[in-house]
Amino acid sequence: MFSDMASKLKAATPVSGADIQEALFRWERQTSPSRRVEYLRVYLSRVCGTHIAGRALGLAAKEAKAELPELVESGQWRKFIASLSEIVGGICGEPAVLLLQSIASGI
Repeated sequence: MFSDMASKLKAATPVSGADIQEALFRWERQTSPSRRVEYLRVYLSRVCGTHIAGRALGLAAKEAKAELPELVESGQWRKFIASLSEIVGGICGEPAVLLLQSIASGI
C-alpha cells in the first residue's frame, strides 16, 4: 500500500539531479556554519552517542583551527569535515562516515 503511494508521488513530482544540486546550493548559501554543525551534532548523537559526538566535533574543530565547532567558518569547513570523518570512521565505522559525508555535502 505505502509503496504504491510512494511510487505515485515519485511519478507525479519528477526531480532531476540538477534540481537537487540547485536546491542544495541555495540551502548551503542560506545556512550558517554554526547551523550546519548543529545538524551534524544531531546526526552524530544518534549514531555515536551525545558525549562522543561532542568530543568528535570538538577535536575536528581544533584540527580545522577553530576554537569551537560552532565557530568553524566556511573556509575551514572542508578540513573540519575531513577530520570529523576520520574520527567518526575510527569510532563508528565506514557506513557512518559515508552518511556523514553525504550529510555534510548536502549542508
